[in-house]
Amino acid sequence: MADVHELETRSYNMSWIKGKDTKPEMLDMEFLQEPVFPSCYYY
Repeated sequence: MADVHELETRSYNMSWIKGKDTKPEMLDMEFLQEPVFPSCYYY
């Protein structure tokens, strides 16, 4: 797949991401920390 951005544009964009604790990553961590079974199940 061809690059869409120039090197300078990509560098600028990636400097905002920083690769850690991004919103999608935080949402994934919240989802993974939820209990496996919903509370509607009875034991």
